[in-house]
Amino acid sequence: MKTITFNLLTKDDDGRDVYITGTFNDWNPHDEQYKMNRLKNGRYKLKIKLSDKFVFPAEYKYTKGGWENEEVTIKGHKSKNRIIKKVRRSVTDRVPRFLFHGNLADFRYRPIIEKFDKFPFPYLGVVRTVRVVLPYNYNLDQHKHYKVLYLQDGQNLWDNSAPFGSWSLDQKLTQMAISGKTDLIIVAIDHGGVDRIREYTPISGTRVGRGDGQKYLSDVAKSVKPFIDNRYRTLRGREYTGLGGSSMGGLITLYGGILFPEVFGKLMIFSPSLWLIRDAQKEIPRFYTPFLTQVYLYTGGKESASMVPAMKKLKNALENQHFFDKLVEVKLSIDPSGKHNEEKWGKELTAALIWLFYRNLH
Repeated sequence: MKTITFNLLTKDDDGRDVYITGTFNDWNPHDEQYKMNRLKNGRYKLKIKLSDKFVFPAEYKYTKGGWENEEVTIKGHKSKNRIIKKVRRSVTDRVPRFLFHGNLADFRYRPIIEKFDKFPFPYLGVVRTVRVVLPYNYNLDQHKHYKVLYLQDGQNLWDNSAPFGSWSLDQKLTQMAISGKTDLIIVAIDHGGVDRIREYTPISGTRVGRGDGQKYLSDVAKSVKPFIDNRYRTLRGREYTGLGGSSMGGLITLYGGILFPEVFGKLMIFSPSLWLIRDAQKEIPRFYTPFLTQVYLYTGGKESASMVPAMKKLKNALENQHFFDKLVEVKLSIDPSGKHNEEKWGKELTAALIWLFYRNLH
């Protein structure tokens, strides 16, 4: 007898059984004798015994129980048969994607969205809508815990009817899930409408007057986050917790990192409204954080004449002020043609998420 051990690695691990089929079993795509053993997420193994009379080369493929569920390329095209030219002790293969009942059906990778209306914000004395965006496979592994990103302006993240456009967040997360990136929960917090500017203004005495941003941040850090950590399987440490936003949402995100460094270790700041705070860069050294922090900055070259220079100064201020000595890692992304709008921020989202949450996974 000839024994070959097949090892399979796949990011398309959705709970369906995986089979190997080929010339050694008459291409039966759901042969129970050739069902692979699942070791852990995305890893499968099976030892196959072949008769001494079996003639090589051997051709084979992987399926999830039928030809309507066979392996395909990363772009969804039909894949070629795999070939073993002679007997080998073991083989390791990678499968990027499988069909789902005859089509790619990207919808099955779409995130799960749970909505909480009238969530209490006690420091502000108001209620807000909070949506929790879970990976499509969140319920498949009850032992897995997730990093979390809290985002401002929840209305603008996927509602195409929003007045200023949408980030298309659900579509971006679907595409990331297809490539195997499903380690993040996003918590989207709706803004306060007519109260948005005041609630996102971090200090009083600015060009718009009163600011309730510190109350808002206290609600996020002390009310929303504890609720999320208690209800969902999260990684609670600051090194796994991010805060993000754009424009005024970007400004309050910056101050969220400054005022609550023990809570937020990752900041995603798109086109922050630095104009609101006089000498915003000089404000930063007044605050102290002793923790390692990653900051992703983005701006567009066509937002305003002062935006790119201001963001470069902000990057230098974060990196060089002595309290943050070698503790803050900053990535500044500049799109020369970028304008100040939701579509541009949505296009930057994937790169920001990968830099903040997926760089050091492997």
